[in-house]
Amino acid sequence: MGWALVRSKRNIQRGIEKLLNALECLPENTDLMTKLSGVLYSERPTESDLRHAIKLMKRVIDKWRKNAPAFFLKGKIHIKLKENADAIQAIERAVEICLKDPLQGPPTPNHYFFLGKAYTKDKEYKIGMQNLKKALAL
Repeated sequence: MGWALVRSKRNIQRGIEKLLNALECLPENTDLMTKLSGVLYSERPTESDLRHAIKLMKRVIDKWRKNAPAFFLKGKIHIKLKENADAIQAIERAVEICLKDPLQGPPTPNHYFFLGKAYTKDKEYKIGMQNLKKALAL
């Protein structure tokens, strides 16, 4: 129900509360942790909510070390927190996993876009531009 409320945009706050309640009942459910982190990232990006989302993504990654989407979301959250070095590390790991594991698919333009964004914000302009150009080329 929480996810339905968030997706419909009818009552995002109530949807987040429902997802938090569900997580209390199913504290090891990595899909639920990922959904909640994504919602906190996109719908309620306060610093405390983003920190909570990072903690959830760390738990997901601890359970599955080769989870490219989890590393990618973690990296995007770090960008919002202006933690660019951590963002670069997480997104580069996502790209690395995608390149090595055909089941997770190749890296997408979004991987390189957010990587370029993180490098640029970290004042690594040359590397940032290289990644942004990769994003446009895909």
